[in-house]
Amino acid sequence: FIKHRYFSALTWAMENMDSHYTFCLFLQHRPAAFMSGFLTNFNEIVFPIVAMDSAFSHYAPGKVMISESIKYLQKNSQIRGLDLSRGDERYKLEMGGEKHYNYRFFLQY
Repeated sequence: FIKHRYFSALTWAMENMDSHYTFCLFLQHRPAAFMSGFLTNFNEIVFPIVAMDSAFSHYAPGKVMISESIKYLQKNSQIRGLDLSRGDERYKLEMGGEKHYNYRFFLQY
């Protein structure tokens, strides 16, 4: 229930934002990789939703889609940052990503 609730809210927000971006890579007329995100105030796009069809995993469609998306953004926009959001998935490091840590603080009265 909680997973569905939060993901649907995130999806709804991105669909209704003016700064929403979605990229999809098709192989054999089927979606092989997909990412959806939003533009920040720092001239970068955060992509909290990235997915790949494992049937195409030997083609590395996620990496291809990300690489082609970067080329497209460099050529057709002023966007110069791509944030693949939280997680330590191997592909992020292989593509030049760096680990970042999230911190949480509790304020007490």
